[in-house]
Amino acid sequence: MDDDINFANFNIQELNVLLKHLKLGISHIKKYLTDENVLKLFAAGKLTEEQSGKIKSDQKEKQGNFILTINVIFTGFLGAWLGVAGFLKIGVKESNVLFVVTVLVAVVGSIYFGYKNFKKTEKRAHDAGNKQKILNLQLKIIRIIKNKRQNHIAKLIDYLNDVLRKLNTVDQTIVTHDFSSKNDFFNWLKQLDEYIQLELKKISDADLRHVFSKQMDILLSNLKEDLDKNVGLIETQYKLEDKTADEGKNKESMTPRFVLEEQGQKSSISALIDPTIYIPRLEIKEKSWIEDNFYSIVSGLIPTMLGGFGSLFIYFMGLPDIAKQAGIMALNPLLEDPVVKVVALVIIILITLYFIYSFLYTNRKSFQRDQELNKTQKKINNEEADLLEIRAKMNVLIKMKRHVKNILSLFNVVRGVNTAIDGVRGQKCSSL
Repeated sequence: MDDDINFANFNIQELNVLLKHLKLGISHIKKYLTDENVLKLFAAGKLTEEQSGKIKSDQKEKQGNFILTINVIFTGFLGAWLGVAGFLKIGVKESNVLFVVTVLVAVVGSIYFGYKNFKKTEKRAHDAGNKQKILNLQLKIIRIIKNKRQNHIAKLIDYLNDVLRKLNTVDQTIVTHDFSSKNDFFNWLKQLDEYIQLELKKISDADLRHVFSKQMDILLSNLKEDLDKNVGLIETQYKLEDKTADEGKNKESMTPRFVLEEQGQKSSISALIDPTIYIPRLEIKEKSWIEDNFYSIVSGLIPTMLGGFGSLFIYFMGLPDIAKQAGIMALNPLLEDPVVKVVALVIIILITLYFIYSFLYTNRKSFQRDQELNKTQKKINNEEADLLEIRAKMNVLIKMKRHVKNILSLFNVVRGVNTAIDGVRGQKCSSL
């Protein structure tokens, strides 16, 4: 794999195969590529500055999770010891060793699990970043496929319009068709038929004209039959970006008529496999973090706030009692001092506020990460829906080109006959 991957050089079949591999996920891709080439693939789907800011983890998120974990684990160990000691009626003085061991286990355990959570936060952000890169790459490839198909369609349209220009022997100007609606397809067919009929009328021999007219009618009929059957697939569809400012407008009036008719006639399953049924585009907009996660935020914030405040209050305000039980009487005057208690209360409130901030920041960061991934996935879904319509239009135009080639072959024979007849007439006139 080259250092700079130019996906535009791949053909559509190769791009579709690559796209299927990407959709199977990172673990699947790593089975076929070396680590170096995986990194090159990630580089091709690199994050935008906005995505990087929302997905990558920062020190605030990692440190916040680290501190919250330490508080929960340390509180759990110490609370368990206090519960057991109270149940067995064992004081600190009678169980110095057990108390010291408990505190050490609490400290080591909280730091260990805090570090694990720190690394987990880092890994979660890293995995989300890689997933976002794969989604970016999918979107990039789909847009390249879309562009290639649109270029193919443009060439087909040029060919069909060029056919009219070559057949035209009467009009000075010809209307260019973009084949964006049913009417445009059938107007093109009408023009084609007119030019062909004009050429057929030039055949002076009635029997010969009848033979050619019959054969041409069959070819034109086949073309019209194909258009009748397939042109509904590429009828101009209602797009979200064309939505009017009037939100109360009847949705039915904004949906193509032929789509409504088809939907009313089909069962749910047949509607899902019918290419004429319009696939709505997903609306892509930023959601409000608070509105979308209000109950989740509240249900997580209350335990964090009350648990953090309660545990800290017990630690600070319970120190005099613990000192008494441990027989450390010299600390009592200091710990019982009202000023010290006020300072301790302020510290408790500040640390609790930090717990609240860390929880909210982490929650919002996680929300932004998921939202960015979902936003890109919606873009992919919308582009794939566009591809279905583009592919349908391209298929119709390809069929038209096949029919037109057969028609042109016969048309050239008719022109040849007319030229030959004119030549014979010219010779007769010159001989006279």
